[in-house]
Amino acid sequence: MAVPVVLVDLAQPAPLPQEVAVMLDACSRAALPSPCVLRSEDNARAPSLVVATVTWNESGTAVRVHVEATGQRGAALDQDLAFRDTDELEERWRSVGLTVGTLAANAVPPPSPVQPPPRAREPARPVRALRAQASLGTVAGPGFDNGPWRIGAWVRGDLALSPLPLSLFVDATHAQSAGRVRDVSGSWTTVAVGAGAFAEIDALQLRLGVRLAGTGERIGAAARDSSTGQQAGGARWVPGARAGLELLWPFQGWVGLVAASDVWWTPSPTDVLVRGAAAASSPNTGFVLRLGASASFR
Repeated sequence: MAVPVVLVDLAQPAPLPQEVAVMLDACSRAALPSPCVLRSEDNARAPSLVVATVTWNESGTAVRVHVEATGQRGAALDQDLAFRDTDELEERWRSVGLTVGTLAANAVPPPSPVQPPPRAREPARPVRALRAQASLGTVAGPGFDNGPWRIGAWVRGDLALSPLPLSLFVDATHAQSAGRVRDVSGSWTTVAVGAGAFAEIDALQLRLGVRLAGTGERIGAAARDSSTGQQAGGARWVPGARAGLELLWPFQGWVGLVAASDVWWTPSPTDVLVRGAAAASSPNTGFVLRLGASASFR
């Protein structure tokens, strides 16, 4: 903000030049940093000024000083001074100048302090939009009791329930036994429908999820006669349930890596009989391990 100039308007014939100089010097010292000058036609309309009007009485023993700021939000102030007959004219004008300068300094509001620029706000994390996710990979876990593991593939579709950290999903898994137990091989085809919840660790770009699902599983077995090479088999569907833990990294990208472990349950084991004798058994509880990749679609 520019420093205002104090214009002094003498409402009577001008005094002696030396008396004017004394008044303006005293005024300028009292009004620092604003300078005091006599008002004239050249500067009467200048912006951001303080105008002081000095009016003496007829006897020259009393004076009224009126100060008003123009062009800004300032105050209008008045003060009366009285002098004795013995006071010297120069001292009277010096007092007038000090009064004008003091009133002018009080009439002009101080400049507003420079405010520091506001701190940039951390960008808000965007609210999750409705998101579809597709995952696929390999699966492995125990097969028949005391037999080789089952190995296969799985595929899953998720739909996130924004803005909650929840999702609904459906998946399918198919696995075959890696070998035979007493000439019996097995297959397991599972369809699951369930829900999941997850928590995210931003610093590690890691998502930890928990999943629960109801399942329907088709357990198949095929027995081969080692002497004739003939093969026969059968299958049945069993209901069940499954729970699992899952890790996804990185969760903010379009594609991430998935690692999971599930435990499952069915109401009863499935026994495989060959010629009336027990040849293998698929237990009613167990676990599987999953590895794969996941793609998000927003």
